[in-house]
Amino acid sequence: MYARRIKVRFLILIMIGLLVAVPFGTVKAEEMVAKSKSRHHVELEELKKQMQKLQDQINMLESQNQEVNQKLYDAMSGEKAGWTEKFEAGYKKGLYFKSKDGNWKMKFRIRGQFQAAVVDQSDGNTTTNFSVERLRLKWNGNAFRPWFLYTVQLGFRDSVTLRDMYFDLAYNKTFAPRMGQYKVPFGRQELTSSSALQFVTRSIVNAEFGYGRDRGVSLNGVAGQNFAYGAGVFNGAGRNGISTNSNVLWAGRTQFMWSKGGKLKYSGGSFVSGGDYKLVPNFTKIGGGVLVAGLGVAGININQNTSSKYPDGRIESRMAELGTSVAQVTSITGDVSYKHPRFNVQGSYYGRWINPDDTAGSTAFDQGFNVQTGVFLLPKQWELTGRWSYIDYDDGSNINLGEGDPRDTSWALTGGLNYYISSDHRWKMQAQYSYQEAENVLGSSKDNNILLLQMQAFF
Repeated sequence: MYARRIKVRFLILIMIGLLVAVPFGTVKAEEMVAKSKSRHHVELEELKKQMQKLQDQINMLESQNQEVNQKLYDAMSGEKAGWTEKFEAGYKKGLYFKSKDGNWKMKFRIRGQFQAAVVDQSDGNTTTNFSVERLRLKWNGNAFRPWFLYTVQLGFRDSVTLRDMYFDLAYNKTFAPRMGQYKVPFGRQELTSSSALQFVTRSIVNAEFGYGRDRGVSLNGVAGQNFAYGAGVFNGAGRNGISTNSNVLWAGRTQFMWSKGGKLKYSGGSFVSGGDYKLVPNFTKIGGGVLVAGLGVAGININQNTSSKYPDGRIESRMAELGTSVAQVTSITGDVSYKHPRFNVQGSYYGRWINPDDTAGSTAFDQGFNVQTGVFLLPKQWELTGRWSYIDYDDGSNINLGEGDPRDTSWALTGGLNYYISSDHRWKMQAQYSYQEAENVLGSSKDNNILLLQMQAFF
């Protein structure tokens, strides 16, 4: 019984101990958990602060990077804006690049002519030929100042040749010096660009009496709205020729133009007249009702020595026919023209004196005539054309004729049809038929029938 009471008391004591120990242990545990939570909270806050600092640094770097990028963009935008503000490029009858202040300009153009020819000769021979008749690259514009003009033109056929390279100092357009290699200011038809011919070819008169390109200096100008001129001194050795003596070629041309509603504008082309007075044989304005009439005269003089100088044209072969290589040569020409939107006509006269220095023969006087006209069947599109050319060579008894069969007369009758694809001379198709006949001093003659078809593309 007593032992039983002891057991009961022992169990009561254990239970009381447990009741006392459990709350105390719980408090301790809670204190430990609280301390742990507090420590972790501190660490978390510290980590958050470090992350915030890192984020602030990242934001600062991004801000700096944006500032740098903005500055670069502004700089590039400024350069781009400056470029577009100063220069302009585009296409207007040729690719051009120019400064907006007018001090620099370059225009680049390409021209090609593809031709098919059938020639029936009096001796019975007939030939058919396809050819790239012309391929030209041209650069022109101004440099440093608007009045310092330049032109460069290359020709490609069997080889690359320099055709034009000259400078115009057109500060005062009434007196504008020119220097370089260019067309001698003489015949109207030769001065008309091969891109703007009314026929596929120039006339036989131009081929005989005309002078092409030469190297020299000249004074050109326009006065008012009606007058243009060009006069200069040249090597007399032709295109890309080199002078080997002091015999120079003197040349000059004056041109008076009248128009109703047109205008004269200085041009750096073959001849100084431009605007409505360009040397184009057929086109004039339709809407404005512009009528253009013109009169031109020109002259050339040279002490020609064909053994050392070879000018463009056929003077060399004519002097050989006269049995001389040295002669005083004087040439003159005059031309009249009239252009209406639907009708046009022009005529030219050439005269040439050849006074031999090394023979007993007298002066030979040759002359030529050319008349051509055109009628537009459809304005600025379809044109019907016709031309008559005649050359009379001097064969008087006092003329010392050389060996062979010197020419007496030559003439040609030509008809053509033009289709102007671009309503001007840039893109066009031309068909031309010519009958040519030449008679020598012995009375024998030769004739040719020539059919030409040509397509021109002018970019």
